[in-house]
Amino acid sequence: MLTLLTAVNEITVYHKIAAVAAVAVSSYLLGSICFAIIVTYIFTKEDIRKKGSGNAGTANVFRSVGPAAGILTGLFDFLKGVLAVYIGYNLFKLVGFERYTGGTFAALLVLIGHLYPVFFKYRGGKGVMTMGGILIILNYKVFLVLLVIYLLTFLIWRITSVSGLVSAALLPVVNAVICIIEEKYWINTTVFFAISTVLIFYAHRENIKRLMEGRENKLKVKKKDK
Repeated sequence: MLTLLTAVNEITVYHKIAAVAAVAVSSYLLGSICFAIIVTYIFTKEDIRKKGSGNAGTANVFRSVGPAAGILTGLFDFLKGVLAVYIGYNLFKLVGFERYTGGTFAALLVLIGHLYPVFFKYRGGKGVMTMGGILIILNYKVFLVLLVIYLLTFLIWRITSVSGLVSAALLPVVNAVICIIEEKYWINTTVFFAISTVLIFYAHRENIKRLMEGRENKLKVKKKDK
């Protein structure tokens, strides 16, 4: 596709449609690669959705399988967000669209893919690590502020879902404030982050229920069998 576009003198509407479709499909499919399921199977030959909380996410892998598997899962989920935004940036720029719009569009699709992966019967993770990868490319300052918030809330409660929910709730606000100060792209990104907050909260609905009932688990490392 890139060769085709660079070989012509004029970018047509068909090229633009193709670029949008390519970003949408590639980002969603990238998000649909559920590393929690893959890494857990490599380590244990088991399905992470049948272990611990049943969630195909970093925290459950960390608790149910161990630190090494949890760190790998988190790293790969983070990199999914990074790669998707990078693809969106470059393909949109190639056809004359605003690159930041491409990054935001790709970010939404990779997040949806992570939450509802087509390869794993639409049962994915909670989106926190993937959102981290998205943020560090879209606006690293927002990422750093929310990283501090995440770590502080985790140090206080030791519950990853609380940290994720607090960070997600503050995401649109932090983004709007920083972007307004910097006078750039605050409307489209804030709308995207508001949608992301809703998606992440919905993905955490069982966690919210357990929190209200006082049953939510704290993050504890799985002990090795002697």
